[in-house]
Amino acid sequence: MMSGTIDKVRFAVVDGDYKRRASVVRKLLDIGGHVEPFEQAAELENFCREETIVMVYDEGRSVEDVLNLQRQEGINNPVIGYTDDTDIYRISDAFHLGVSDYIPLPLEPKRLPARLAAALAKTKAKALNYRKSAKARERLKRLSNREVEVLDCLAQGASTKQIATELGLSARTVEVHRAKIYSKLGVSHALEAVKVKTDSETI
Repeated sequence: MMSGTIDKVRFAVVDGDYKRRASVVRKLLDIGGHVEPFEQAAELENFCREETIVMVYDEGRSVEDVLNLQRQEGINNPVIGYTDDTDIYRISDAFHLGVSDYIPLPLEPKRLPARLAAALAKTKAKALNYRKSAKARERLKRLSNREVEVLDCLAQGASTKQIATELGLSARTVEVHRAKIYSKLGVSHALEAVKVKTDSETI
């Protein structure tokens, strides 16, 4: 992505107002985007299966509808809200719902490419973290309930002796559980095992 232009990036613009939608589409075309206009979120279902930046005018439930549609379809494209209303509560709600960015109107072509690139990078990083978390959760499913308890204690920095006292086990039994945890998770020491647990909790 070059400064001031966007190369081969797909956009979907969701806006119920024809004139406002056309204005946003023109500005995205001017900086090199490939743009498709939509009147409402439901029309996006088939278009957004490829990597697409979704620009949605924030009114009513429009932002929420777009985000819900993507979640239902298992799509993880960046969603950027835009509006001519700078109400801080509305903007805060949009970020809470999950938008990657929120841009006031009128759009500024000189600053737009950098903001769009940042939103795309943020979404890719979030998707990577989600996949890492999902893989870690799958690995943790290999552990027994007792092994999970031992791992929880390890994550709190407890020693073998402290774990034994906490769980009412012998130190030897704790060592056996630790060895099984390392084997099942495919790690060689406690720090790596705790890292798997930490990754599983990343959202």
